Amino acid sequence: MKQVITFFTIILFFAGCETEPEVNRNPDADWKIIDIQTDIDLHEVFFVNPNIGFVAGTAPYELVDHPNSSIVLSDYTKDVHIIKDVTPYYQRIIETVPSVPEPSFFKTLDGGATWENVSTPFVTTVTDIFFLDESYGFVATLDEGVYKTTNGGNTWEKVLANVMFMGRYRTLENPFAKIYFINKMEGFAFNDEKNVVVKTMNGGESWVLISSFVFEFGSTVEVQNMMFNGSTTIGYGFSISGGCCGRGELFKTENGGDTWTGIGYTIHNPPASNVALGYSPPKDFTFLDENIGFLTDGWNTYMTADGGISWERKNTNINIDGRTVSPEKISCLSEREVYILDGSVEEHNMLGERYELILNKCKVYYSSNSGIDYSEMSMQHNNASVKNWFFLDEVGFLVGEKGLILKHQRK
Repeated sequence: MKQVITFFTIILFFAGCETEPEVNRNPDADWKIIDIQTDIDLHEVFFVNPNIGFVAGTAPYELVDHPNSSIVLSDYTKDVHIIKDVTPYYQRIIETVPSVPEPSFFKTLDGGATWENVSTPFVTTVTDIFFLDESYGFVATLDEGVYKTTNGGNTWEKVLANVMFMGRYRTLENPFAKIYFINKMEGFAFNDEKNVVVKTMNGGESWVLISSFVFEFGSTVEVQNMMFNGSTTIGYGFSISGGCCGRGELFKTENGGDTWTGIGYTIHNPPASNVALGYSPPKDFTFLDENIGFLTDGWNTYMTADGGISWERKNTNINIDGRTVSPEKISCLSEREVYILDGSVEEHNMLGERYELILNKCKVYYSSNSGIDYSEMSMQHNNASVKNWFFLDEVGFLVGEKGLILKHQRK
């Protein structure tokens, strides 16, 4: 029987300073180190409130598939099937290296002062975390599907397999790397490298395919992110069509995500060059409410006050102390307060069929005037290799390589 071995890869991560990071214990730093007592790379973070949160990393592993030769897959791939369990079709074996991996999922109840290991049935790469309260949440993984907990991680139930039958005799592996939930019952699963979005109306018990992305947006669309931000009906997202260098597309739903349509937007005060929203794909976006949002294309930052129909460029090629800032992530806590995560020094490597984005000497910048001007924030960890962040009204958290967690307490 043929064995197919897929080595662990990461969909998208921020990694790797070439120089050893420097620790700066300045007590007045804007971002302060939290000790989690692990040296694995952390790349996902989610906080329910300023006290209760989760972070996840990755233990080394290999994945071995033993296809079930007694199953005629064409019987299942002819039509669309969204399944919870892949074992009837593949015997999937996770081989960790070492055989007992280090803990890679952690929980805090006191804002990061102390952390506890959370036992999970999954050991492969966690690609997203989403909790609705301290007990009820979902986790997406690279090679083991999507899991749900109703007791804060004490027990887990698989709600999506990592294989989906797309119909027309097509089989899609790892289609669900991202998750977003409007409430405990309504939520979405998707992958930022594939044009597949599924929705549940019953907390993950069953799922349906959202056809807007498959048919209306075309087969080359890669759904990057989505958010509803308090609304149960109006949500936003962005995608990239034509690969990593293609055109960015904003889309919107007004019926809770049952259907999505592209937004025909305009740019006020556009840059002189073509490196602009719609020409350079969006890197990241955030919405404060149904109308006010911010977006970066890696060169400029933009603001909308009309739900994404029109965008105003707030700056041109952000330059601070002679250094060009290239925003990779953006977050807003009010109409005036904007944070960006800089990735000015970057490289792209190929990992199998995936790109690895390497950001060196990551820095965080803050604006108090809607993104017109930014100032660099101080960190207790210089040249940090940051992989992700999460903001609440009161606090922000950064996670990165070698167990790095930084916390920002708003004043």
